[in-house]
Amino acid sequence: MNFKKFFITLIAASAALLACTQEEDLGLPRISVTPSEISLGQGEESASLQLTATRDWLVQSAPDWIGLSINEGKASTKAQAISLTANANSGYNRSGEVVFTIGLAKCAVTVNQTGAQGELKKGTGSLDDPYTVTGVIEYVQALGADVTSTSEVYVKGKVAAITEAFSAQYGNGTFTISDDGTTAQVFTCYRILYLGNRKWTANDTQIEVGDEVIVCGKVVNYRGNTPETSQGSAFLYSLNGKTEGGEPTPGTDGTPKGSGTLADPFNPAGAAAYAKSLGSDVQSTSSVYIKGKITKVGTSFEASGTYGNANFNIADVDDGTGDFYIYQTYYLGNRKWVSGDTDVKVDDEVIVCGPVVNYKGNTPETVGKGASFIYSLNGKTEGGEPTPDPDYSNAPAKTVAEFIAAADGSTYYKLSGEVSNFNATYCSFDLTDATGSIYVYSVNNKSEWTSKISNGATVSLAGKYQYYEKNSQHEVIQAYILSAEGGNTNPDPGPGTGGDFASNVTMTAGTSCYDDNVLNVNGENGVANLKFGTSKKYGDGSVVIPAGTKTVTFYSIAWKGADASLKVTAGGKEYTFDVKANDGASGNAPYNVTVTDSDKYTITLDSALSADVTAKVETYEGNNKGYRAFIFGVQAQ
Repeated sequence: MNFKKFFITLIAASAALLACTQEEDLGLPRISVTPSEISLGQGEESASLQLTATRDWLVQSAPDWIGLSINEGKASTKAQAISLTANANSGYNRSGEVVFTIGLAKCAVTVNQTGAQGELKKGTGSLDDPYTVTGVIEYVQALGADVTSTSEVYVKGKVAAITEAFSAQYGNGTFTISDDGTTAQVFTCYRILYLGNRKWTANDTQIEVGDEVIVCGKVVNYRGNTPETSQGSAFLYSLNGKTEGGEPTPGTDGTPKGSGTLADPFNPAGAAAYAKSLGSDVQSTSSVYIKGKITKVGTSFEASGTYGNANFNIADVDDGTGDFYIYQTYYLGNRKWVSGDTDVKVDDEVIVCGPVVNYKGNTPETVGKGASFIYSLNGKTEGGEPTPDPDYSNAPAKTVAEFIAAADGSTYYKLSGEVSNFNATYCSFDLTDATGSIYVYSVNNKSEWTSKISNGATVSLAGKYQYYEKNSQHEVIQAYILSAEGGNTNPDPGPGTGGDFASNVTMTAGTSCYDDNVLNVNGENGVANLKFGTSKKYGDGSVVIPAGTKTVTFYSIAWKGADASLKVTAGGKEYTFDVKANDGASGNAPYNVTVTDSDKYTITLDSALSADVTAKVETYEGNNKGYRAFIFGVQAQ
């Protein structure tokens, strides 16, 4: 045997084997897809994609009407072929996005498909031309977060999901509607009345998923992320073509009249203007008199059961203009209604006496829990004086256990204890002392204390007792905070003063951007911030950087599960940042988030500013496809 020849052959074979098994050099992580946008006809159609991913990849999300030949694959520097197929579209033109990911990095292809019914109309909101769901969502987003429309609109859609079926107890229901009956893009019909703008009864037809409806009422983009009807203003106008008439609740127009005295009561427009002048959620310090005619009864005295109060809307006696909400008011003589008393009904003329508030900044109303009462019903009176402001500081003291045992709903008592489960939006919390715990439901002077209290604080307050049957819960109502120690008991520092996450610049919300200061960061409440974007729209705002600034630092986080891209434009120069998602930034406000130094960003300017510069800040479609992000703790140095 020729061993030399055999040895050379063996070496060559080994080299070939090593060459076959050598791993591909994948380089840096990257992912891309071509084309980035495709258009398909209304029939079942397919298209080819070329995906390049240098790490193992998968499909993160895709519309339910799109199918893919493969949903995951291995890393490679070579393009991988994927077949995309869209179902036939018998509805309106539609668009969706298929998102591919290798972890933090993502790419997407937008799929546009024509439909047999063509482009979806948006409507104008009239009865003859109702808004579609797409149209009303655009309308409320243009109004801004928590801004209620000044007049009623009509909205048409198909029931997508039922949250609260119509019930005989409350007479209203909550459900979502969409243009095609799916849950892809929905509008919430929140606690609306039934056909004819009346309460639902057990003999009425119940709504079902797939029903075609028209609803009528005022609308609002609640917290900037939930387009819905405004509570207490909407009703079901049409159910599968069936109607019972019914007129919209009167709007908030009308000329303010009156001074709020018994001799010269406010009309509804005057009471609304007065409540709005106080500010959001600020209660009047004294009672006022309001005269009007009942236009809608939400909860009659009889329907309230043991509470003995009622809810209804009133308009001007003379011309029917204006709208004011009478909330949880007591009966004649400033007492609870009892069986045998005349109940209220539409067209009754009333004078109501009590303190007022602009609830959440969009609903002028009387303060609840029996703080107001009917002074006159169709000319009949039983006397009764406005409830005087109690001497809170001299209220008799009780422990929590004694307070619950007394169960006295008419007397103020003083309580002290430690705060837990604090909700900054409502200034509600659990109060605990050595004898037990009780829920503090409502605080009369919350505007003063919301930013001064946090979990762990020791609070002294005066309040009344209530047992809330629905939750089998003892509560403190109409509470008045006397003092607070410990916890975070310093006022919200505001721009330029104290606090680890304060800002020393002026920040202004722009398009699809909000500055409601309901961000709690690492235990610090009410941190000034800008929240950019909605679930479907990018947002923008501005920051004024003062002269002399060399560097700007700020904290930024994105919505839970949706990393975002942030762009700052100042002096003709752009600065871009990839912002990480934060689990606390989700749902409804308040947002309780935890941040670290990795959430802090710095902009270093070429030279100190010679004059103030207004910088534009916005979310945009960059490396990360998130629409929503926060900035806070902005420091110009």
